This record gives sequence, structure tokens and C-alpha cells, in this order.
Amino acid sequence: GVDVADLQIVDGPKGKVIAALVSQGGASTRSLLAEGLAAVIAGIPFKKSMEWGNGGLRWGRPLHYISCILDGQPVSGALHDVAFGNQTVGHRLSGEPFTFSCEDDWLSGLRSRDVEPDLRVRETQIRSLLEHAAKRVDGDEINDDGLVEEVLHLVESPTLVLGTFNDDLLNLPPKLLVESMKKHQRYFPIYKSGKLSNHFAVISNNPHGDEATVADGNARVLRARFDDARFFLAEDKKKTLEQHGAGLTKMRWIRGMGSMASKQQRISSLASQFAPTLGADAKLSARAGVLCKADLVSAMVNEFPGLQGHMGTLYARDQGEDESVALAVEGHYAPSGGRSPVATEPVSVTLAVADRVDTLACCFGIGMRPKGGDPQGLRRAALGIVRTLVENKIRVNLADLFTVAIDTAHATSLGANDYEAWTKARGTDATAQGRDALVAELITFASTRFKAWSVAQGATPDQVDAVLAVSVLDPLALHHKVTALKALSGHPNLVEFLDLHKRVQNVTKGQSYPPPTTEQFTDPNETAGHAGILRGEGSLSDVDTTLDYGTAMGSILELQQPIADLFVSVMVNDKDPAVKAVRVGLLLRVSAAFRELADFSRISTR
Repeated sequence: GVDVADLQIVDGPKGKVIAALVSQGGASTRSLLAEGLAAVIAGIPFKKSMEWGNGGLRWGRPLHYISCILDGQPVSGALHDVAFGNQTVGHRLSGEPFTFSCEDDWLSGLRSRDVEPDLRVRETQIRSLLEHAAKRVDGDEINDDGLVEEVLHLVESPTLVLGTFNDDLLNLPPKLLVESMKKHQRYFPIYKSGKLSNHFAVISNNPHGDEATVADGNARVLRARFDDARFFLAEDKKKTLEQHGAGLTKMRWIRGMGSMASKQQRISSLASQFAPTLGADAKLSARAGVLCKADLVSAMVNEFPGLQGHMGTLYARDQGEDESVALAVEGHYAPSGGRSPVATEPVSVTLAVADRVDTLACCFGIGMRPKGGDPQGLRRAALGIVRTLVENKIRVNLADLFTVAIDTAHATSLGANDYEAWTKARGTDATAQGRDALVAELITFASTRFKAWSVAQGATPDQVDAVLAVSVLDPLALHHKVTALKALSGHPNLVEFLDLHKRVQNVTKGQSYPPPTTEQFTDPNETAGHAGILRGEGSLSDVDTTLDYGTAMGSILELQQPIADLFVSVMVNDKDPAVKAVRVGLLLRVSAAFRELADFSRISTR
């Protein structure tokens, strides 16, 4: 629709282009807001929403006011039956609604009515109150960023309430007291010299309340929960962990994959088999596996789910279990998140790996793979295995562990009647159908988690791909390789080396010749190249044991000059077949040395 005479020639990103200048009419901001703002507000997503009044609109909370001011005047419009306006309300205890005509009026109006609308200001107020609380009772500094963040969004007018509970309640497990205070009541526990005290701090949203009265009410609520906990603890101690664990037969793990009792049985078997490789005692690891899920059916964990594992450790200790066994009941849940600490005690490490390997093998074995969502936490499980092995400096090929886990699950399924999902997918033969393909799939999945973790540690995706392409999935060795490769990124000769590697790969592609001997060399540069290869191979001779991939990669990088000289001085694909065989054989040996460390062709030269 543009006349040819109105076209222009202008500079584009890649040179001259033909362009047309088109002007379109505008619309007023006020009318656009009036037309579109209601849909924007209605479209705000919430994990949970509600309908209220006469229904017709779902939202996170009932809407009372929608304030929209432009140039000091309200914008017309409405959402459902709530009209836009210039009126809002402060704290529920601080008076009637008020009107405003600008941001400053809105801020000052809220603050004069006991609402601090600025999140950062409110956070500073909360942290200051917590500091004051600790000083009032000579306690340790209160550092709990997670609870501060939660409380930050629960209060409008932060007000400190300092409370206490009876000293005798400190006889309960400290983690139970803390769990109850933080998770159920959003109270801040106060420690003294690192030990939990009977004081707690509450950030109240009642600026007009009497502190002593509010503190007493909060303490009564807490006392009731603690009394319940004391009763549950006493009831639980009437049974051994094995007796508690008997109830796991009624707890389904995954439909078609047996009960939680079966899961615990597999973990025990795997822990016993993995223990020699992971540096733990096999009998202690098996015993820990027998007990590791038993506290899930205890009264305490039923009431306080966040104490799973911890209560099992306490109960195991009370019944005289070896300390490493007791610690593993809680320790095998570590790491609980991407940055939380991993297990470090050998039996705990073994149990943590066994639990996660079993979960991955069983879920993938029945076709339960994460697609977008991940309700079984399979990505987290794979990352947990990687981190646990790397941070504990343990060498193991994960393919071996996955194979054992698949065989164990299959053997368990053969005599059971609640493994229908597994038998449908893997059959009832002596060996699971498609076992090798399943192992390969698990390795691919775990490799993606290793890659994501390595990139988060500062590596680039192509560096990780280069290492994964030529290595088995031994997370510790892979980590050292990636670290060494990452250190080369600033080397002045790296680009030249990568170009040389590409040339070597092109020349040797599809060819097969034996390594030449020194007597076959006819050019000094062949001898120099051979000497360089010997040095590089020397650095590789025990690198699998020492994991000193930094030195090895430095030696391989030194091949750049002698091999470059070889390409300059001789014709590799010589007309004489014997000469060609020597030179290509030499370069094939170079290529093999490269692949001991990484597939350098995957690394970008940019």
C-alpha cells in the first residue's frame, strides 16, 4: 500500500535495504488502561484461587479496592463488580478508607495507617526487631533468611513480641521444637551460645496489641503443640523401629511398583552391594537400609512430616543401633535441595546413593519420566547422586550402579504380586527386558543433570559436552576433566590447538593404520611429532588414578607446535602408501590421545 516514490534506501544490519516509513494513529493512555487493565488484573496467575460473593471471578483473594490513578485522576473501569477508583484502606485496626491523588499521598496515607508498603523497608524493620529481640534475652544473632522472607509477606506493620515456654519442654528433640515454631507458627527460635533456649520471637501484625498478652497467647498455642509432641514421642518409643516399619507394607510407594516396605527392602539390598565401591561397611549399610523409612509410619512424623528421618535417627540411637546406622536414617535424605549439604558419613552416603539410584531405575523402568513437571523428584535425585559422589570424592561408573538397581528391582518383582507396572514394562524373564537400553537412558538423563550442575559451577555447555562425548559417567572424573578444560579457556594457543585438532580429525577420518615405529620415520618433523606424542601419552598414563587432568591437558596442548610443523613440512597423504601409512598412523595416535580427555571438536572457538 506504499507508493514506490515513498520508498527509501537505508542502512540495515547487513547492508542497504529498502524501507517504508508508516505512521499509525495513536490512542490515549487513559482509554487503553480503561479498556485493558481489568483483563490484566484478572489474568494474574495464582497457584490457588477462590470465588467469593456471587461468584463469576476467580482470584487469589477477595478484591475490595482497585486503585488506578493517571495524572492525579482515577481511571474509569471495573473488574467484575469492583470499580476502579482512588480509594484504599490501611491496617484493619487503623481507621476508615482514604482517598489519594498521587503516589506520595498513597504512601503517606498507608504509613499513617500502620501499613509499610515498601518490601525492602519492611524487611529492614523486621531484621531490626529480631536483632533487638536477641539482645533483650542475651541470645545469639537471629539469622533465618527463609523465615524472614516468609514473614515479610505476612505482615503489614511489623511488631515484635517476645515469648517464652516452659524449660522442661527443652527435653524434647530440639529439631522438633524448631520445626513446630518455624513451620507451624512462623516463630523465630532463639539460641544462646548455639543451644536452643526457651525464648522465641514473633513478628506480629498488631501494632496496637499488648505485648505481654499477645506473647502469652502465642506461648499457649506453642505449648499445646509441644504437649502433643511429647505424647506422640512417648507412644512411638513403645515400639522398635522394626515394629514401626511393619506398617510400611500398607504404604504404597508408586502404583504398580510395590509398597514402601518393598522400597526399603531394595534400598537395603543395594546399599549392601554398593558399600564396597562407595567405601562403607556392607553389613552396617544393609542394616541402615532396613530401618531408613520405618519412621514414616510413626506418630511423630505423621504429625510433623518435616521430621522424617530425624525421628528415625533418634529412635535408632535409643534402641542401641550403631551410630553410623542411626545417622544414615536421617542422612540418606541429604541433599534435600540443589544447594543443601550432601551426606558425608560413609554409610549415609551409601544409603543416599542407593535410595536415589533405586528411584531412578524403577521410575524410568515403568516409563515414568519427568515431562515438564517432576512429581517424583527425578531430576533432583540425579543431581543428588552427582553432588554426593563429587563432593565425597568417590569414583564410580554410574552405569554399573543403574544395572545393579535394575536387576534388583526385577528380581524383587518376580515373586511379588504388586509390581504389575514393572512386569508389564520389563516382563517376567530372568533378566529385565530392554535392560541395556534402560541403562543408556538413565545415563543420558543423569548426564543432563551433571551438565546443568557443571554449567552452574561456571563451565560452558560445549566444554561439558566435549567431556561427556568421550567419557563414561563417573561424576568425579568428569568434574575434574571439566575443571581442567575450563582452565584452558584463556590459554593463548587454544584457538590454534582447536584448529589443529579439527585438521587432524579431517585427515584421519575413516582411516585405520597401526602406530608407526621410529625406524619408519623419514622426516625430522615426524620424529619431533612422535616425541611430543610420547610426552602427551606419558602424562595420560596414570591420569585415571591421579585425576590430574590439568597437567594432562597442558601436555596435550603442547602437541600443537610439533604437529603443526608436521603439516607444514610433509604431505600426510603421500603418494607412497608406506609413507602415508606412517604419517596417518602417527596422526591417529595423536587423535587417540586427544580423545582420552575430550572431544575438542565440540568446543566453540568463539
